[in-house]
Amino acid sequence: MHRSGLGIVCLLIVGFGCAEKPDPAVIAAAEQIQKLGGTFILHGATVPIKPGVPLPKGNLSVRQIDLNGKKVRDKQLEALKPLKQVEELHLEGSFLTDVGMSHLQDFKQLQELDLHKSLYITDKGLESLKYLPKLSKLELSYTRITDKGLEHVNAIRGLKVLHLTGTRVTEEGLKVIKAGLPGCEVLK
Repeated sequence: MHRSGLGIVCLLIVGFGCAEKPDPAVIAAAEQIQKLGGTFILHGATVPIKPGVPLPKGNLSVRQIDLNGKKVRDKQLEALKPLKQVEELHLEGSFLTDVGMSHLQDFKQLQELDLHKSLYITDKGLESLKYLPKLSKLELSYTRITDKGLEHVNAIRGLKVLHLTGTRVTEEGLKVIKAGLPGCEVLK
């Protein structure tokens, strides 16, 4: 009886995550967001955690990252790779290059990506987006992409909304993307 009672206690502890220790890489990534002046929201929460606010105890499961206007660079995005559960990533005005875009491949749960005014991203950088199976909303307005980059975007089968205002995409490119992704709302 004593043994089975102990077993139940162990199951309860494991079931509620009490036995899990926080992942240092995840903690470092969350601290990196704060260091950059950004905010993030955890799964199951609605209030963002801002810079200077102590991180919650235990494991962190980050759902949304907002680094708009923080001029994120390639190495800084790479430091966020341990945050595998991210569903929304806002990087407006980033300094990401095509090399930095390759770091996005690790965010398999990503549903929304905002790269508005990220001027160093070219067509080649969009190739990394095909590894994001859940991506449904993509903001590429005021980037340097052209019709050629849309070839990579066409591979994102679940895309529902695509922003292309201020890009070098032509009417011909728009026709190709609309034919390849008929359920996608394209805003130009």
